[in-house]
Amino acid sequence: MICGSSSKSKWGISSIFGSKASSSRGATATESPKETFHQAEHMASTIQLREPPSVLRPLEMSDNEAKEIIVTKLLVKSYFDIVRKKIQDSVPKAIMCFLVNYTKNELHTTFMNKLYRESLFDELLQEQDEDVERRKHVKELLCILREAVKKLNEV
Repeated sequence: MICGSSSKSKWGISSIFGSKASSSRGATATESPKETFHQAEHMASTIQLREPPSVLRPLEMSDNEAKEIIVTKLLVKSYFDIVRKKIQDSVPKAIMCFLVNYTKNELHTTFMNKLYRESLFDELLQEQDEDVERRKHVKELLCILREAVKKLNEV
């Protein structure tokens, strides 16, 4: 059990955000009946909670309760360790999925668009002079080898 302050003050959700409805406890002489009704209706719809104690002190507990508390603390610590590890594993995966893959796809698209422009087709398809010379040389060797095979077949 938890021991706390003995004050019976109430505080509601609207008091956290500074609403006038929770700060005024009753109708004043200057308010109209319509305003008073609205405030009463608003106060009925707010959640009233007891103020939390300023200091939490445990009461005397049995050995069984102490063991249960220790086990619960260990389980909670283990749970948070598992969650932390899972988040540590998920962050790089999320970065890879959303940032790196997006960048890779965008770069690929950009490079393909720049590379495959109609104006560059002739330039890109033009062979280099060394390749032309090598092809001529290989064709000559192919002709010579075919003639040699033809003569060997005659013999």
